[in-house]
Amino acid sequence: RSIGSRQQRAADVAVAVLLASPVVMNPSGFEPYQLPKLTVQALAALVAVTALIAGPGLRPSRTWLWPGALVAVLALAALLSGSPTTALLGSSARRFGVAQWLLLMVVFVVAQHWATSADRARALSVLSLSSVPVSVLALLQRAGFDPFDWSAAAMVRPISSVGNATFLGGYLAMA
Repeated sequence: RSIGSRQQRAADVAVAVLLASPVVMNPSGFEPYQLPKLTVQALAALVAVTALIAGPGLRPSRTWLWPGALVAVLALAALLSGSPTTALLGSSARRFGVAQWLLLMVVFVVAQHWATSADRARALSVLSLSSVPVSVLALLQRAGFDPFDWSAAAMVRPISSVGNATFLGGYLAMA
């Protein structure tokens, strides 16, 4: 099931970018979290899928069935929703849209092809390292020294670059 070294490097880079995407934000934008993260995740997912398709060993698996079904149901729900754009892209208050669920499916497929414990350890290292700037920004916000001009909600509870205090806590708990 191993893929070539060039494809493996591309997949490693793509997954590293996906895992580090909570650091990405655009503080001057209307929706400073979702669109920049979605863009970075989409590019990384494209690189990962291209690397896996170019290499040998990418075969559909039964383990893809349930996550694929979830994405299909979410896509149908987004099409029928009262706010299709929010359903597709997500929001800071409501978390993922269908596009990000699809990207999570890509991460699942790429992670399935990481067969060795060294690969999994590398992914966990990237996740842990990406939590450092997120944590530092949260601590600065808590101390009242926020380098960005956020809404008043940031002054009550730190939101860091994640965009929501609850999501920040969940991300840091996983990291």
